[in-house]
Amino acid sequence: MDIKDPRNPNRRQDKYTQGRNAESFDPRTTLVRPAMRVVVEENTEKYPKPIKSDDVIITPNFENAPLLFENLFNEMKQLQENEEKDVDYTSWACGTHLLIKNPEKSSTYQRIIKHICDYYDIDMNTIAVRYNFYKDDMDWKPLHFDSAAFNKQRAQQQNITVGLSLGRTRELVFKHANDSTLVYLPMKNGTLYSFGKAVNINWMHGINAIHKREQTNEGRISIIVWGWAKNTIQEPNEPRLLENNDRRPHKYSNTK
Repeated sequence: MDIKDPRNPNRRQDKYTQGRNAESFDPRTTLVRPAMRVVVEENTEKYPKPIKSDDVIITPNFENAPLLFENLFNEMKQLQENEEKDVDYTSWACGTHLLIKNPEKSSTYQRIIKHICDYYDIDMNTIAVRYNFYKDDMDWKPLHFDSAAFNKQRAQQQNITVGLSLGRTRELVFKHANDSTLVYLPMKNGTLYSFGKAVNINWMHGINAIHKREQTNEGRISIIVWGWAKNTIQEPNEPRLLENNDRRPHKYSNTK
């Protein structure tokens, strides 16, 4: 840019060592892989750049329809009243939230899945999907690894986890499996999030519980897609898949 720059044009910096209140003045110290890279992307039609496996990508207003939660909820209710197969709510795990096994007859649901796959260029032949329902603020999702973090067959088909959050704003939580660092990311209505292979291996994730004094009766729908995103970058020193003992929090070292 054409400005009046007072620095020496041949040697912009005059110091590269440690500073009193700075770890280092050497820019090369920043050229390292992060534990997590949070990317906010406003383009809702097509993710515009290659995906790195350390990325957590947030796309606000991916589905910018204020009544989408209500419309999708009512579609599922109509399918249930029509007694379609596998559309009743079932309990997930220990009862922390609900899911619907087979929502494929919902046209809205099918459109959303296609939008997600088109956005990240996910091979439709590799996808697995889930329709999660949080009835109110008592429902939540415990910290966990997705199965592609430890299942070799799944890892060959899935290098990305994608979630669309509809309805009540809830906190997506990541907890580092080695040092217990916590990252909370509020997911507003219509927000899309994704994370890559390394994030799934190095971090557990879930949906935070809400304290009783702050709970409401508002519901949330979470549509999850796992699959193979074609526009990804394989970086050096990708973390190895987890083994059985690794899946116990804070007890593993991810080195070969």
